[in-house]
Amino acid sequence: ATQTKHFSGKPYHGGTAREPLGTSAKAIWETSQAAIRRLVNAYGFTKVVVVGHSLGAGAAILTTMEAASHLPDSVSVECWAYAPPPIYTAPESTLKSILEKCRVNVVVAQQDVVPRTTESSVVTLLARCKAIDQMEWALAERLQMIDGTLGVPARDVQALAIQSIPAKGSPAGRNGSTALSIPGQLYLLGEGVFESCSISQLQQVPLGGTHAGDAHTCSSYGDLLRSTKRTATATSPDASPARTT
Repeated sequence: ATQTKHFSGKPYHGGTAREPLGTSAKAIWETSQAAIRRLVNAYGFTKVVVVGHSLGAGAAILTTMEAASHLPDSVSVECWAYAPPPIYTAPESTLKSILEKCRVNVVVAQQDVVPRTTESSVVTLLARCKAIDQMEWALAERLQMIDGTLGVPARDVQALAIQSIPAKGSPAGRNGSTALSIPGQLYLLGEGVFESCSISQLQQVPLGGTHAGDAHTCSSYGDLLRSTKRTATATSPDASPARTT
């Protein structure tokens, strides 16, 4: 996900989806819908669960939207997406309508950089780095800025960062790109932590300690899930027993 160049978006279910994931999700549904319908009809399944990791998690979220829009109301659709990149945006009313038809659970490790990575965030990061580089600081002060002990008002750096962003773009979307997010209920995963949070809260979680690439792997998520006591309850809105495929 950190290497893909496809940060642009295209229309998808009333919003905008990251490409090529929107196209992939439609293809996944087209190739699997016959088998899913056959299983639902043959065994009376009342729930379909879609699971994915990384770019696969992004595709899983969009495939969940696709499935929920085609399957009958008697079949609920739920997604468990681990470490997806930002892949979708839509007006609040549209997103609310979509999430009323399906449940999307997003699990993000505290030290995983991929779910925080969009063209917007990369442009903003580079602008802030440039702004800091323009400060008349000694090496010691720069190191203090990195570890957070310098005490320089964030607004000073932010003001310079805004000036550093190319005139053709902005943090919200550069060169015509769309600022994307991650739809659904977000859960923060860490040592001893499994709790619900918002996108804005996720962005405030400091990165450090574990290499971002290592934190993003399936094995890292598996280790955290096995060792972490679950402190948030993530259950289906439908409390009745359901047969699942």
